[in-house]
This record gives sequence, C-alpha cells and structure tokens, in this order.
Amino acid sequence: MSLHITATWHKESFDRFLWEGLPQLLADTLPLAGYSVEPVDTSMCNIKLTLPSPTGGSALTEITYHDIPLPDEDGVFTIEGQPRLVVPLAEHENLDTANIACVGEQLYQYIEERRGTMPQEVVLTEETAYAWLPLHTWIQAFFASRSQLLDTGNWLAKQ
Repeated sequence: MSLHITATWHKESFDRFLWEGLPQLLADTLPLAGYSVEPVDTSMCNIKLTLPSPTGGSALTEITYHDIPLPDEDGVFTIEGQPRLVVPLAEHENLDTANIACVGEQLYQYIEERRGTMPQEVVLTEETAYAWLPLHTWIQAFFASRSQLLDTGNWLAKQ
C-alpha cells in the first residue's frame, strides 16, 4: 500500500495571495489600473501591473515582474532547479486554537511590512515603480530566507 499525503492548503494559500491578497495590497498602495498573472510554465509566472500614465494622459504604464515562483499541486516550489517548501507557522503552541500561516499568508505579511505609502508628488514611471516597489526582489528574498530545500530522497520528508 502506498501512502501519499497532499497538502493542498500550501497551493491554496499561495493562490489566494497571488489572486486576491497581492492585488488588494498593491491597490491600497498604488493607483492600480490593472493586474494580471501570466504563467510562463508550471513553476513560474510573470506579474503584470498596469498603472495610469504619469502625465495624466490616456496612455498606461505597464510593469512586469518576471519569474515569480509557482507551487505545484503539493505546494512545492522549484527555485533554481531545487524543490523548496515554506514551512507553515503556528502563532502559538496550542494547535487547536492557533492560526496557521502558510506560504501565502507569510508572503503577504513579508511584502506588507516592506511596502510604504507612495507620496502623491512622486511621478510613477516604470523606473520609479521598480525602485519603489521591488516585488521580484522581495519575493526572492522571502524564498531565500523562509523556504527550505525539500529532501526528495527521504520519503517521510517528502510527505
């Protein structure tokens, strides 16, 4: 008999972050005119933001953050060719009542702590948007600090 345990909540948590949490967080921060996620392959996507023109005209400014990791169905990310997992965190030791923060909740909090409020006088060009809101850099730093290499040779670790 083969036992396979799936933890779909990892993927669900990340999907909620990507499709609900991040766009809301960005809309609270920027004059967001559009938001889309474009899959590159099964393990990566691009996030595209559309912002109003800095000159106030009808032209829009598009900003694309490339190579954002996507989890597989088990919530495992492939980063630099290596399977990585973000370990869920409990807010306290009593797991019956603790809130559990999976990858999406942790990433939301990580980005929320780093973003600021854009001053009204800032002219939002593509360059200033990348400098002021370095999403790609923040997401890379999050995975570098919060994920761990999955030991695929260890059956129990993989479960």
